[in-house]
Amino acid sequence: MAYKLNHVLFSGKKSISLRAKKIFLGAVVLTAIILLAANWGDLTKSQIERFREAYDGRRFDEALQIALDAAAADPSSVEALQAVTSVYIQKAILRQDFDASVSAAFAAVYAALELDSENVESHRLLGLVFEVTGDVKAAAAEYEKALKLEPQNVTVMAHLAAVYEKLGKVDMAEDLFQRAVLAAPENDEARVLYARFLLRIGKAGKAIELIQTAVDSEVPLVAAEANRILSASRLKRGETDKARAPAELALALAPDSALAVENYGRLLLAELFGPFALPFKETLAEVRQLADKAAALDPSLAAPNFLAFKAAYSQNDKVAADRYARKTLELLDADQTLSAEERGEIRQFIRSVPLVKFISR
Repeated sequence: MAYKLNHVLFSGKKSISLRAKKIFLGAVVLTAIILLAANWGDLTKSQIERFREAYDGRRFDEALQIALDAAAADPSSVEALQAVTSVYIQKAILRQDFDASVSAAFAAVYAALELDSENVESHRLLGLVFEVTGDVKAAAAEYEKALKLEPQNVTVMAHLAAVYEKLGKVDMAEDLFQRAVLAAPENDEARVLYARFLLRIGKAGKAIELIQTAVDSEVPLVAAEANRILSASRLKRGETDKARAPAELALALAPDSALAVENYGRLLLAELFGPFALPFKETLAEVRQLADKAAALDPSLAAPNFLAFKAAYSQNDKVAADRYARKTLELLDADQTLSAEERGEIRQFIRSVPLVKFISR
């Protein structure tokens, strides 16, 4: 089951306290689950194909069962443990029992590393788990270990570059992204991560150029994020008419992605104040519903609350606008899906609105 999975939607920021205890508990839980797994047959090509189909189709419970069956059939299979880790990462991203999913992911990937301490993919997956918890320094350390083991691994380069940007090492991040894309122009995951970085640092035009080949990726998770980035980049440049098609496709491919849902809401709000003659009250209500849905999908994100704030303010719902504004500011500093510049712009916008001038500066 040596299937290189793509994880471009990570946005979780929740920190884990008492990590060692939780990893131990996660190991106990994981062992119990594997012992109870059904279909203990040999790992087959059919299992691999079924896993890919379930994972790419975002049927993560089904994918997890297939991976657990494989781990039960062969407890020494590093690839099976990596597959288990991959699914638990996605479940954590989607806020499906976050703490338990993170603990199980840690347990599975550490078990894989016990079997092979120099496995590049295991170190990459451990970096992803750390990244989901918001521990970007630990994530960088794991990606650096993986890159040292395999210096030409483009996927690891791209993930390390993304973490460097979060650590404020923007120049290092851009250099590493350029190396990755030059080394493997066909690697859609690297292109998506690089385009996301470019969008975050205000280079939407360059992001649009870079992302074009990734929007048709055969991997739905990658294609969904590529189309979201393309739509968000168009919106950033004021090209609202060109933002709808990729926004709709991103939402269709990843209906449970908070970022895709929030982006579609931003599109509607932009269209409402553009030359599109949308029904005012109905559109604002839909924008607010989308924002609330995105916030429910990922409660750690500030952007959906900011979108809801703008919709509620436009509806003249002062009580709700105040609530959304406070929630946005509460989450803002920890939301790593936003760049420092974006966080500053949101904070300045909220505090410039008369309704919320009393909020502490």
